[in-house]
Amino acid sequence: IMTSPSDLLAARLAGKVMLLSGTRRALAAFLAGLAGVLALPPFGFFAALFVSFTLLVWLLDGATGAPEAGFLRRLAPAFRIGWFFGFGYFVGGLWWLGNALLVEADDFAWALPFAVFGLPFHLMITYSGLAILMTLYMPWGAMQAMKTPAQQQALNAQLDEFIRPGAPAHVRAPLARVDAMVRQAQARWGTHQVLRVTIVNPGDAGARVAVSRADSARVSMSPQYLLFDGATGALLEAQDRVGAAAETRGVLYALHMGRFALASLRWIYFIVSLAGTAMVGTGLVMWIVKRRQKLAEPQRPPLGFRLVERLNIAAIAGLSIAMTAYLWANRLLPLPIPHRAAAEVDVFFAAWCAALLYAVLRPARRAWIELLWLAAASMALLPVLNALTTRRPFWHSVATHDWVYAGFDLAMWAFAALHAMFAIYAARCRPRPQALRVPRVLARDERA
Repeated sequence: IMTSPSDLLAARLAGKVMLLSGTRRALAAFLAGLAGVLALPPFGFFAALFVSFTLLVWLLDGATGAPEAGFLRRLAPAFRIGWFFGFGYFVGGLWWLGNALLVEADDFAWALPFAVFGLPFHLMITYSGLAILMTLYMPWGAMQAMKTPAQQQALNAQLDEFIRPGAPAHVRAPLARVDAMVRQAQARWGTHQVLRVTIVNPGDAGARVAVSRADSARVSMSPQYLLFDGATGALLEAQDRVGAAAETRGVLYALHMGRFALASLRWIYFIVSLAGTAMVGTGLVMWIVKRRQKLAEPQRPPLGFRLVERLNIAAIAGLSIAMTAYLWANRLLPLPIPHRAAAEVDVFFAAWCAALLYAVLRPARRAWIELLWLAAASMALLPVLNALTTRRPFWHSVATHDWVYAGFDLAMWAFAALHAMFAIYAARCRPRPQALRVPRVLARDERA
């Protein structure tokens, strides 16, 4: 029996920590990991680990899933706590990596928080991306191991849930009730655990219907589905689990996509990804700027320099135009045309190649300004096009609280304003010679 005031206070604090939920719970795990950094050099405050890991244990004690849920789903709350704890610990522990950005602090100090916060994320996103696309980047191992069509089909069943259309029977047969198949899947997984329904060869005796399980409540995106005979409604196959290697890939896939996460974690994914993209783009621009200052004749740069400069324009401003052209094609291409999805991709690459050609033919500064303005205009007009070609204009989406479509329109206007700001900055910016600066670290050494 706890009688001392300190024991009662600890018990009360533990209860409050265990009962935290949602964003507060994630924030508490992040701060607990951040507190553990005080045990590392140069602080060396080892007692901070007692506070950090005590909070972690309390948070894990309160991380419980629904008893009727599957094994992996019951682990999801503890997985989130561990992710946020590790994120806080490694973000705080990697602060020293930003010292390199302080050598020329006037130019690069702004990137310090993005570098420290983004490094753990980008290590995760890169490794998990390679694991997801391993059969695309390095298919030779699978080709050597899976030589027969049956083996390849078994591999595909472990990796994705998209059923391959079989040969039709060429015998007309009505499609069985799909709602009955969905209810059977709901009885197996839960009411809100159906993601999609895929039908191949409808109206044929060889029709197949696949009901896929949702992945928002799972820490793995390994394929789980029920396969039905489309003509009779009989259950042909139940894919409830995969092998250990495929399950590991499924967990990495879920970590990469973040569909299991709370809204706060998804915003972290978005912001850090956007910051990483911005750092790549600014790095390309800064390379050109710094290299131009070292040229003997900046107005007559060599061929290699001009090639890299034009490629940078196409890779940054041209990519924005190409992605927006892809969305325009989605609204403007006629619906009945064959291979419509492939045609949208063709429009993307055609617009990107056109932007590269424009960057080659125009002076570099004018190409930057004009392509950025074109990107801004195409993004700003995309919600207008959506209002003219669909029944979901912006005002209708707001009135019906359809925040997915309304958020997309708002995002397009925000990106349009951002590109317009870049275009204005490029128009006002004038290259000027700069005196050679001594890095601050070297200057301090010389004074010493």
